[in-house]
Amino acid sequence: MIPSVVEPLTKLIPESFESSIFPAHWKNSIVNPLHKRGDKLDPSNYRPITLLQAFTKIPERLDSTTNLLLEVVHKINGGLKENKFVRAGPLYFQKAFDNVNYECLLFKLYQKGIKGKALKWIEDYLLNRSIQTVLDGHNSSKRYVTKGVPQGSVLGPLLFLVYIDDLPIGIDSSIKLFADDMILFNHHSNSVIYSNNLNKDLVTIQGWSEKWFILNPKKCESITFSTRYHRKTVLTPPPLLLYGLPIQERDEVKYLGLILSYDLSWNSNVTRIVSKASSIVSLMKFHQRLLVRNIFDIIFKSCVLSALNYAAIIYSLTTDANLNKLESIQYDASRVALGAMRGSLKEKCFELLGWIPLRSKYQPIEIERPVTQLPLIMLSHIDNHMRIMDKHKEPFDSHIKNIDKHHQTLKLAYSIMDLFIIVLLLVLLIVLSCSCKKNIHCKDLSHAQRFLDLTRFNIQQQAPAQRSSTTQDIATIDNHALTRDLSNAFASILAEQRER
Repeated sequence: MIPSVVEPLTKLIPESFESSIFPAHWKNSIVNPLHKRGDKLDPSNYRPITLLQAFTKIPERLDSTTNLLLEVVHKINGGLKENKFVRAGPLYFQKAFDNVNYECLLFKLYQKGIKGKALKWIEDYLLNRSIQTVLDGHNSSKRYVTKGVPQGSVLGPLLFLVYIDDLPIGIDSSIKLFADDMILFNHHSNSVIYSNNLNKDLVTIQGWSEKWFILNPKKCESITFSTRYHRKTVLTPPPLLLYGLPIQERDEVKYLGLILSYDLSWNSNVTRIVSKASSIVSLMKFHQRLLVRNIFDIIFKSCVLSALNYAAIIYSLTTDANLNKLESIQYDASRVALGAMRGSLKEKCFELLGWIPLRSKYQPIEIERPVTQLPLIMLSHIDNHMRIMDKHKEPFDSHIKNIDKHHQTLKLAYSIMDLFIIVLLLVLLIVLSCSCKKNIHCKDLSHAQRFLDLTRFNIQQQAPAQRSSTTQDIATIDNHALTRDLSNAFASILAEQRER
């Protein structure tokens, strides 16, 4: 951090805690509306992306969505192995972070033992906040916020978790919370029993929501996990109800960015990942002649590899056909980065770029292991990946210069080829032009020769007196033909005939 900034902050922040006053200038936020789907004229179809002052945030972030997904899949797998039905319901709040009531939040903080200056500081942190919307470079006027926790901040999600911390109380089914995403699931061999258990818990959640929050029934879904055999032999389970309305039953749902199908086949999830990654690889191929290898490497790792790696430790239990689809994306990207032809050895391309083959990273783990050991398993996988990267580091560094030279040589070769084609076209145009002129010139000479022969014949038929004068003209015409060409002679004969 810049030394000139450290000293003021070391004085400002302690003073803020001591006086329980949050700086007013830091309470203003910039909102960028991001269109999600549907009609662009409907404000509810936009996600507000809030930008806060840099000094109000802590840079560290911890993403634990994969750990939560591992727990959920572990419980679903456990129910399926016992030949039971597992019914789940992903539930969503109505604009979760924007609807937090300040008085209710402060009351819950007080109940948890946060009092005195700390509570007053949080109250001042929340009150009198303002936002501005920026769209196409135009700023709206400031509007003061009367509810909701600041989005994009570090303290905001923590305050939201405190706000919904008492939600699982009184619920018998399994429930998992992550920010504003919640999933409720229950398993039993009888479809009627687990449906009744879930509906009972949904009534409890509905009562909590009416008191503290608002659920969004339109976004809530339900899914029944089972084998294909059980799915065909058992009747359709009773519907799940929320606010007296049935929740829509689906064969697959999306939870925390992962598509869960009723049989956990992961086919739809792999198809979505392949479609997203293929579009980026296509853009890389379109700009293949403009960018160098280092840029392709950055694009692949930031845009493609991040999509392939998210929750890969979970869906790597999919079929070999799906794994081949995923690895083909990496292979196509490596060919674009190297400028290699189709049919090049996959292993050689990965070695030259220093990329780890996806199959070696997608070594499946056993979901049956205790969930508490899963983070340790993930760390062991990361350690193995680091060892593989160290193994490929030397050949990767040794081939960087050769690959860059290869790109430069290709660009030079393409430029020379383009110049050669242009010169060749110009030569062909010149040759065709000269050929056309020669053909026209030959036609004129043939016509002149015919008229000259005809004139000689007419002279022979004339009287001797006239023949002598015309013979002199013929001699003149022959001299002209020798010095110029027959086309000029033809012109003089035509002129003489007109005079007669």
